[in-house]
Formats: sequence, C-alpha cells, structure tokens
Amino acid sequence: MSDVVVDCTEKRLVELGAADAEVLVLAPDIAAFLDARPGLNKVVVTLQPPYEITVESQFSAAGYSLPPPAPRCAADWSPATALS
Repeated sequence: MSDVVVDCTEKRLVELGAADAEVLVLAPDIAAFLDARPGLNKVVVTLQPPYEITVESQFSAAGYSLPPPAPRCAADWSPATALS
C-alpha cells in the first residue's frame, strides 16, 4: 500500500493512494455464488489455466427449466421424456 492516511482518533482509513492484492478464487466458490442467484440451478464451474472459466447451469423461470435435465443414460432418452 502507498499514500495511506489513517484517522487514529476514529480508527479508520481516510485515504489510500494505491494497493495491490492477490485473491484466491476457487471453482466451488463461484458455483455457490451463482447457484444462489434466482433462475440459476445446478451450477458447475470449471477453471482452466491460465484464464479460462466454463460455467454450466440450468436456467429456470416461471417453473420451466432450460435446458431440461439430461437423462441418466442414453437408453432412457426419448422425445417424450425430453419434453416432459
């Protein structure tokens, strides 16, 4: 940090000219944050070095989910189950 001004009486930072910080952000933290948002369900986040992120989610609004959940097995899939 540089150019720091502190009010010792009130014990608070008054001014800060510059600061550097490093933050560790984990994929499960991002997924939990997004999953808490209305309309996003079943969020899966994948981080790939150096700067790639993949976010998968099921969007829902007014009781409808897009896309519908994938069948557990390809043999279970049919057009009728895909639309239900």
